[in-house]
Amino acid sequence: KENLYAEVIQHAVMASRGTSLDDYIPETELESDADLVEESVHRIVEELFKRKFSGNRPPWSDKVMMRALFEPPLSFEDIVRKSLQPDHDALKRLALRAKPFLTERQAHLWVLSVFGQVMIYTFAKEAILTILETRDYDPEYLKDAVSNVTRVSVAGLFSLKSEGG
Repeated sequence: KENLYAEVIQHAVMASRGTSLDDYIPETELESDADLVEESVHRIVEELFKRKFSGNRPPWSDKVMMRALFEPPLSFEDIVRKSLQPDHDALKRLALRAKPFLTERQAHLWVLSVFGQVMIYTFAKEAILTILETRDYDPEYLKDAVSNVTRVSVAGLFSLKSEGG
């Protein structure tokens, strides 16, 4: 039973995989190019939204993932390492390249804030749709949400100071 649950979780996670987030991070210098950082974050957030709302995922996958976060199976660490950590690490590399003085922890916390902003549109979808008095997100709303998450994330990243300063 435990193995079946882990396989269902793995399937749900892999169904939402898309392009590697590393593909959206240019090889050029990022530290002195705020526009390039913003463009990269925008493309990454857009990819994360596409994964969540493109219609390619099974409708039950978000519920399974939410349950797994609250009741992790024994193999959850392996699932996280294979499926979720690559995205975390890519965004963390972007943060550290844009702001080299950041500590690993500061970069990690910024990554979690980006993911948290994206996830609220998934895990609170029914509440958000009730507030909006609609049955589903329309493409314009999702476009605005991507822009908002990008703007807030980039502002947050550029507001970070070195831990000593």
